Amino acid sequence: MWKSSYPEKFSRNYRKKKLKIRRVEFPKFPELKKPPVLIPGNFDGIHLGHKLLIEEAKRISSIFKTNTLVLIYEPHPYVFFHKYRENFLITLLDEKIEILKNLKIDEIWIINFNNKLAETPPEIFADRLLSLPLSRIILGPDHTFGKYKKGNIFTLIEIAREKGKIVTVYPYITHKNRKISSTRIRELIERGEIEEANALLGYRFFITGIKIKGSGRGKRLGFPTINLETSPLKIKPKPGVYIVEIETQSKRFKGLLYYGSRPTFNEKKKVFEIYVFNHQKIKAKKIRVYLHKFVREDKKFENEKDLIKQIENDIKIGYTYFLKGSNPLKN
Repeated sequence: MWKSSYPEKFSRNYRKKKLKIRRVEFPKFPELKKPPVLIPGNFDGIHLGHKLLIEEAKRISSIFKTNTLVLIYEPHPYVFFHKYRENFLITLLDEKIEILKNLKIDEIWIINFNNKLAETPPEIFADRLLSLPLSRIILGPDHTFGKYKKGNIFTLIEIAREKGKIVTVYPYITHKNRKISSTRIRELIERGEIEEANALLGYRFFITGIKIKGSGRGKRLGFPTINLETSPLKIKPKPGVYIVEIETQSKRFKGLLYYGSRPTFNEKKKVFEIYVFNHQKIKAKKIRVYLHKFVREDKKFENEKDLIKQIENDIKIGYTYFLKGSNPLKN
């Protein structure tokens, strides 16, 4: 588990109560000692809309002196149906768990999304879920489940009424008169509109990866970089240069992130390269990069001299950005 502390309050000692995490195989659910407030969903990105549901669940659970329980489908149904499609998830499972932990959720059930669950009629799934001792279920208006995604909030409400359970549906949160959703955030990330994506997330979009050996070309050009390997499932930003902050388990750095295929050198494979300001060295193998701002698109230069000139300008833009001061986003 990553133990970050910046800037999204992923604090090392943020929570004293231990988070319970359980793997679940439908139709078997663990026993519950007291009726929790349940929030089911995919929670990709855990954006401001998700956080509204979570905060309401916490508020209600405090009134009834019970727990908050988040149910996550894993793998994400879209990833499952598209044969583990690459470049999709805003947050990987361990990242979701990390954020939920620091939002002070009491328990997480990770339900195995497999063929059996995918073929389950929505009425059967809802009936089994609502047979649990629950204080209530909280969800958003577009929640779907069951075979062919035919189950929705009305399915749950109808079966809940029969079982004497309460389902509370909260409206969308909007930003600039548009619904906040994981789909919209993915589109923004892929278009390089990272500041807008960050506004909808409520924190800076981040990429976590492992440091790998590169070609050494950056060092030869006078700009040593760190090559980063990430999960293929993680969504990738628009190719280009970004102003970023880099974090290891113990230190933070400022710099630039390049994502692209290095067209100046006629390469095709897209890579992540990090340039740390002042040529500071990062010894850690696991690195997290927070994207602040898109600087420019990827571009093929006529020669190395032109490329070097552009990199120098990119660095100046990055320095200026941090000198002016960037307001940290708050959860």
